[in-house]
Amino acid sequence: MLLAVPVVARLPPAPNIPTFQPPAASHAHGPGIIHISRRPAPVPVVIAVSPSGSDAADGTITNPFASLARAQVAVRRLNADHDVTVQLANGVYAHHPSRPEMSVRDIVISNNVVRTVSQHYREQAAILVTYASGAVIWHNDVSGAPYDGIDVGWGWGVNDPGGSAAYLTANRGYYNQPGNLMYDTPTILRDSVIVGNRVHDVKQWFPDGGAIYHLSADPGALIAENYVYDVPGGIALYLDEGSRHVTLRNNAISNVGVWLNLNSQDDVAPRRTRWTIWRRAIGTIQGCARDRGPNILTIATSTT
Repeated sequence: MLLAVPVVARLPPAPNIPTFQPPAASHAHGPGIIHISRRPAPVPVVIAVSPSGSDAADGTITNPFASLARAQVAVRRLNADHDVTVQLANGVYAHHPSRPEMSVRDIVISNNVVRTVSQHYREQAAILVTYASGAVIWHNDVSGAPYDGIDVGWGWGVNDPGGSAAYLTANRGYYNQPGNLMYDTPTILRDSVIVGNRVHDVKQWFPDGGAIYHLSADPGALIAENYVYDVPGGIALYLDEGSRHVTLRNNAISNVGVWLNLNSQDDVAPRRTRWTIWRRAIGTIQGCARDRGPNILTIATSTT
């Protein structure tokens, strides 16, 4: 009889990976007294990356690397005494690309079964589109995700025209940081379509976010005819900071904690709507920027 013996791959250790050394223990102060030496404060290190940089550079703000891969190599060569920040510097950004060919557009994600993703790094959406024009997410079955089912948008409204009033406050101070600009032109996020998807048994680990989640201004966006169910205690449809110009229509929701959460609008109460029976939510949301533009909310529900 032959026995199947599993083969264990032994990978060589990666070079230059920083290791944490525990503080030294000493009994010099007498029996029963242990002195723990305090580690010095970590040394801050900033590694800069820019599309206009070079991987042959030294990774400083004035001479940034060109790729995140090169920055990763630099990070791995540091030890545990460094507090490392990788900063995008002076370059082309996804929300306002300087050349049309650098835009993400016309992406179609359809007819997929997505199950039990992100089992190790759990705070990841099963389907994620950040800054894109004309993305279509249609007819997918998403389940078993520890975090969100479908996420569209990015930036919490800070890159939209005029910026975000919430991030101008002193306790956030986003625009006071180097490289955080306030734009007067829209991002490329527009005309997103999330239609005909079945999303269930998500939000298994993290309560924030939603089964279908949206961020920032998205002119022409449509979230319609999706079936969201079996997310007990979770949020089905979540329009987070900066969300506006988004239409919600004919979404079927069942067995969730909150069917709709508006975290982009101060003037509507309640911002969270709960229910105990099956409902069909029909609504249109326009101008949901905080203190910016018209704040109009029309939501009608009917029992089936």
